[in-house]
Amino acid sequence: MELVTFAEFLEWAERMGLAIETRRDEPQSLVYQSGASAMTRLQCPNAAEDVLQFLADVFDCLDEWKACWVLRRALPWTYLSLDGVVNCVRVDIMQGMGIPEGFVGALHFNQADFPRMAALLFSEICFGKGKADELFVAPSHGRQLLHFKHDACVRIHFSKPERRESFHRDIAAKGIPIVPATA
Repeated sequence: MELVTFAEFLEWAERMGLAIETRRDEPQSLVYQSGASAMTRLQCPNAAEDVLQFLADVFDCLDEWKACWVLRRALPWTYLSLDGVVNCVRVDIMQGMGIPEGFVGALHFNQADFPRMAALLFSEICFGKGKADELFVAPSHGRQLLHFKHDACVRIHFSKPERRESFHRDIAAKGIPIVPATA
């Protein structure tokens, strides 16, 4: 995993057609600049022991990727002010990964670092408390954008709507249901 400044991340994101949404107040959202994208919603499993397999299956169904960028919705990355045993676990994960308290930027994970990225996502899916803890994951190809929300829902945005259909087939083959758009 590599720590990348916010400016460096934004430079990459712009080349991929991604931008920070400016229409809303904080916390920020990462979106496609064109504003047009197809979206699919998945619900993370309730059982913690199923979350890591869920993550592996979701990333396996994306277009082939070599690296991913992870951006916290509310910067900086803060976690030391948290208390309680659950938050102690989060602190251990963040510190163990080398994410400094107060870091303003994104995390860059190579594909070989997927287990570390999955640990971070697991932590936020299981222990995240609100919008500030939400994470955006952008694969290096920029064709999909994952938004891990505070309600244990994952929104997957597709830069090309036709790619969504093949993702639906692939994810259904893994037994993961799509959350209906009206839910």
